[in-house]
Order: sequence, then structure tokens, then C-alpha cells
Amino acid sequence: MALVFVVSGASAGLAGSSEQLKAVDLDEYLGQSPSLGDCLAGKAEGCGGKAAEAARTFSRSELCDLKIADGEACEPTLGKSRSMRAGERSRLLIVEEDDSEPLPSIDVEILFASDSADPLPASGGELQALAEAVADPRFSGDRFVVIGHTDAAGSDAYNQALSTRRAAAVRDRLVDLSGEGEERFIVAGRGESDLKNGVDPLAAENRRVQIVLLK
Repeated sequence: MALVFVVSGASAGLAGSSEQLKAVDLDEYLGQSPSLGDCLAGKAEGCGGKAAEAARTFSRSELCDLKIADGEACEPTLGKSRSMRAGERSRLLIVEEDDSEPLPSIDVEILFASDSADPLPASGGELQALAEAVADPRFSGDRFVVIGHTDAAGSDAYNQALSTRRAAAVRDRLVDLSGEGEERFIVAGRGESDLKNGVDPLAAENRRVQIVLLK
């Protein structure tokens, strides 16, 4: 968090010409939105607009049950080692993580032409911001699950295939823009299974790409 000092006006009890400095958050002062990296890391509030809280979260065990993740990602995970308290025998304690806990996840609006898996140029800014997020040093060594979602227009089979192709297209763009290896990404499609707006199944907000951080 960066700070900027701004003049807030005359100070009480001082000469009228005196002015007081006030520290405010730079992003708030400039009206800037949090970065997608901060949103994905859960370190920011107000991640609305085209980067919003995911309509549905996934745990590691759910990703494995749905066959979205497999192999090493589905092996029992261990938490970080930590030292015992002072006065106890010096050793490391390994704590097993809970694979049923929701993984960090955000929805990002990526625009596609009808019946197309190619992102429209209008989404170039969102793709660039996503590329910067996946290259964030905070996520070094982590993998990302790119999940495509559609609205309810078309058949289940059609939407499933389209959402998978769109997720793959976003993965390819992220690889090109970030320089990260393709092995860091897992691609999946959910079709219309997880509508964000169930009241209006054809709403544009249902057509989105979800990014899940697989630690």
C-alpha cells in the first residue's frame, strides 16, 4: 500500500495560512482498482467490475472429483513446516492441509464473438492484467485453473465444448503475454453448469472465465 500526503486545509488553533498534511491510500486517492493479483491473493477489497468474486468456488478435492485436476495435484497435500515452540525439542511439525477448503478464485469478464473461442480485442486490457497476475512473484510455483463458463443458450454438449475452447484460448493468450510455461495452467470448461445469474440464464455475466489458484 503506497501513501500520498495531501493538503487537508487549515489546522485548528493555528494561523489561517497553516495547512495540515493527511496521509491517504494512493490507489484510493487516484481512484484506481485493485490489481487482479491482489484480488486473487485475497489481499484487496472492491474487486468488482470485470474482476469479481467467483460465482462458485472450488476446493482441491472438488477439482479432483470433477477430473479438472489430476495427478500430482490430487495427491494428499501437506502444509508448510513450522518449528516447535521455544523450550521444546527442536523439530519441524508438518500439518496436513484441508483439501475441502475453497481455493482462491475470481471471475473475469472476457468478451468473445458469438460461437467463437477467440477473445475480442476489447478484452485486451483484462487479458494483460491477468497475465501480470499469473506472473506475480507471490504465485511462483503455483498453478492456475482456467475454467470457461457460458450462458444457457444452446445445448449442454455445445456449451461444454465452447466453454472448454474459450478457456484454452485464454490460456494460450496468458502464456504469450506472461511468458509463463503452459504447464502452469489447467484448462477446463463448465458450460452452463455454474450460472452466475440464474434469474437470467442468458445474461452476459454468465459468459466469463474463472481463474482458480491451485497452490
